[in-house]
Formats: sequence, structure tokens, C-alpha cells
Amino acid sequence: MLKKLILPVAAVLALSGPAIAVAKAGHDGPRHHAPWSFKLFKELDLNDAQRAEIKALRQQAREQRQAQRADHQALRAKFAQLQQLVYSDAYSEGEYRALLDELHQQSLQAKVAGATLSHQIWQVLTPAQRQQFAEKRQVMLERMQTKFKQRRAKHEEKRAEPQR
Repeated sequence: MLKKLILPVAAVLALSGPAIAVAKAGHDGPRHHAPWSFKLFKELDLNDAQRAEIKALRQQAREQRQAQRADHQALRAKFAQLQQLVYSDAYSEGEYRALLDELHQQSLQAKVAGATLSHQIWQVLTPAQRQQFAEKRQVMLERMQTKFKQRRAKHEEKRAEPQR
């Protein structure tokens, strides 16, 4: 009896996992903190004109994101449609792929917009500021990598402990 229950549950989880990941990747909800790269830009010795230009660029990007938030309801509807398709008798791999592609496109657009903003801010910096940013970025990446390794080691320790 237990084997009959486990197989369908495992299949459902396996099918819904990628869809959930895609929906979360396209999430453009409120952020509680700036991306770490923007924090590094703030640490640079910017003059008033650079600060004003960067502030204008970020405000413009924020307005564009807010204009796209109306699409957020459509994104949620597509995700719900994706879930309904998986659990219906009319499942079609082609239709599933088409919906998944639409979700990927939204995520891709958000990532391109973020990269464009970072590049525009990069263009405002002087060569010395760019060098300073690159050095600070390298230190930040190394710190993040160290934290990741520590978390992974802690996770591996827990997995190695015998189950009760």
C-alpha cells in the first residue's frame, strides 16, 4: 500500500519542482535589501554628479519594474495554468513546454534589465573607481565563497549523522 502511494507523490513532486523554480526565478516582488553589487557602488568615492546620475538610473529602472508588475498577475496565472496542465487528463508536453518558455522569457528579461542597469552604472565610474570596484567585488566574492563552503560542510555533517 505504501509503495502505491509513494510513486505518485514522487512523480508529482518531480514534475512540479522545475515549474516552481521557474516561477520563483521570475519573482519581482519587493526587496528588503539592495543587491550586493549596488552596496559596492555605494562604497566608492563618488562625486555629487555621479551620485545623481546613478540615482536617476536606478529610479528609471525601478519605474520600469513597477510598470511590469502588472504582468505579475499574468505570470501567476500562467504558473497556475502550468500546474493545472500537469494534473489534468489533457496533459500535453508541447503545451507545457510553451508555458515554461513564456515563464523563462520573463525571467530572462528581468536578468537582462538588471545587467543593463549595472552596465549603465559602470559607465558612470572613472577608471580608478572601476579598479576599486573590481577589488572590492573580488573580496566580496571570496567572502561569499567561504560562507558557501562553510554552509555546505555543515550540511554534509548533518547528512553524515546517523538517522534515529
